[in-house]
Amino acid sequence: MSPQKTVFFAAQRLLPKLAWRLWCGCRRGEVALAPVSYWHLADLQGEAHALWARGQVQRQNGEPDRALESYKQAMERFRATEDRHGEAYALWGIGQVYCLLGEWDRALESYEQVLERFRQLGDRLGEAHAVRGVGHVRGLWGEWDRALERYEQALERCQEL
Repeated sequence: MSPQKTVFFAAQRLLPKLAWRLWCGCRRGEVALAPVSYWHLADLQGEAHALWARGQVQRQNGEPDRALESYKQAMERFRATEDRHGEAYALWGIGQVYCLLGEWDRALESYEQVLERFRQLGDRLGEAHAVRGVGHVRGLWGEWDRALERYEQALERCQEL
């Protein structure tokens, strides 16, 4: 998914005017401005989504350290607003960054936490994403059989939907 589509997807749950501003800002490389706008409105939920979207764009643009910070900030705000889905997806983003940084132990730990959260929420698609992440790490370690097993589990979850 392109950075613009990622931000648009995240932003469409937010206030329409600010969502449009975030979308246009991303296209101009100004995603960093969006969380500040939500902060002024005291909208933690909107700020969390904007931070998550910023992390996605930063990760896709090869800025893993900045993405990690954005995801961590998003997770704090999702936690503060008791948005368990948002918190899980922020943690999933953190796992992706750890993979990029070669910190595979931390990535695996993140994905396993994400899997547990999605299980608690009953979110089968979220579980599939988390299981796929675990499989990815297993593959990076050269554990091909375990990786394939996880990918098959992810596929089963998707087919159940």
